[in-house]
Amino acid sequence: MEEKPTNKSLVVLCTVLIIIIIALVGFIGFTLGSKTTPLPKAEKPTEEKEEVETEITDIAVIKELSRKINMILASDNSTDYTESKAWSNSIFEYKYLKQPLTTEEKEKIATSVVEWETPTAGNSGTVPENVLHGLYKELFGEEISTNIEILGKCEQIKYDAATQKYIRTTGGCGGTGYYTSIRSYKSKYTQINDEAYVYMSVAHVQPNDYSQINFTVYKDYDFDVATYQNSFKNIYKTLSSSYEGEIFKVDSTNYQDFSEYKFTFKKATNNNYYFVSVEQTK
Repeated sequence: MEEKPTNKSLVVLCTVLIIIIIALVGFIGFTLGSKTTPLPKAEKPTEEKEEVETEITDIAVIKELSRKINMILASDNSTDYTESKAWSNSIFEYKYLKQPLTTEEKEKIATSVVEWETPTAGNSGTVPENVLHGLYKELFGEEISTNIEILGKCEQIKYDAATQKYIRTTGGCGGTGYYTSIRSYKSKYTQINDEAYVYMSVAHVQPNDYSQINFTVYKDYDFDVATYQNSFKNIYKTLSSSYEGEIFKVDSTNYQDFSEYKFTFKKATNNNYYFVSVEQTK
C-alpha cells in the first residue's frame, strides 16, 4: 500500500511552483521592457521666410508711380511726363511728406491736377463729376463720400447738381516771396506682392536774396505741423548762377547725401496703383 505525500512535501512543491512563476513573470517583464518604443522625432518649426523687396522693371509702372508722386507733391499732371528719376519743381507741398493726408488735402490735390474744361462766363472752368471723382479714386483708392466743396480766399469750387459738374472760380490772389526749388531723385522702385515702393531723395534750393543769383542747397528741413511752417537745415553747398537749375541737380552721384522718403502704393484689382503713405527713412 502507497504512502500519501506528507504536508511537508506539498509545501515544498508549492514553494517551487511559486518561484518558477515569479521567475517567469520577471523574465517576460524584462524582455518587454528591453523593447522600448522610440520617441517620435520632434518636428522642426517651419521657418517663415522674410519677404524681400524686388526691383520693379516695368517702365510703364515706374512712370505711373513717378507721375502720381509728382501729382501729389506739386500738382504736376503732365501726360507727356517721361523722366522717372531726376525732377525739379518750384511748387512743392512740404507738409505732405511729414504727415498723413487729410480728406481736405486729398480733395485739394485732385482738384489741382484734374483737367478743367474751358472757362465760360462767370467761372474759371468746369469738370464733370465722374471725371473728378474717378481721378480721386485713381490717386487714393477710395470713393468720395460727399461732394467736394472748396471755399477758399483765392479759389472756390462748388458742385452743380443740375449739370452734374463742378464749377471753379478763381481770382484776386497773387504769389509773393522767394523762389524755392526742389531737386529730387527717385533712386529705387521696388515691390512686395501687391505693394509698390518708391524711394526719393530730396534737396531744397533756397535763394539767399531777391537777386535769384546766390543760392543755398539744404539737405533737409524741419516742418512744424501745428503752424505749417518749415525751416531749412543742414547746408549742403552754396552756389551762384542766373539759373540755379543749370548747375545743380540731385542724381545718382549725390542722392545719398540728402533726406530720403519712402512712398507706398497699393495695387488695386484693376492694376491701378494708388497712394497709401509716405515715411522718412533717412
